[in-house]
Amino acid sequence: MGVAMGAAGSDVAINSASVALLNSDLSRLPFLVRLSRATTKVIWQNLIFGVAFIVVTQTMAIWGQLQPIMAAMLHTVATAFVIFNSARLVRFGEDRSDEHAYFEGESPDIGDAHPHHDHAHADTITIGQPAPA
Repeated sequence: MGVAMGAAGSDVAINSASVALLNSDLSRLPFLVRLSRATTKVIWQNLIFGVAFIVVTQTMAIWGQLQPIMAAMLHTVATAFVIFNSARLVRFGEDRSDEHAYFEGESPDIGDAHPHHDHAHADTITIGQPAPA
């Protein structure tokens, strides 16, 4: 795993790194490790739930205990469950006690670090606030 540091870093380093820290604060790395572990856990939860759901509903459909319209409605509910389970990661690491400091312009410890997708590189995660120019 490669880590690029600082918003003023070279484009080659930022684009080739797996993770780009927008400032030079290495204290964000533990958050990144926790976020990656939580992401892996959610992926497994969604995978297990999805496979179990398919096995149960297909078995019920084969035995004639599940009408097609009911299967479609259950599928929508299962999809919503997976989406909302994954959406929990958006607020991962957010600490409510840091909100006041954040809005006052002070940098909270780790609570303000959120993953942001770089649309050019979907596998790149940027953490933290950009460094002032």
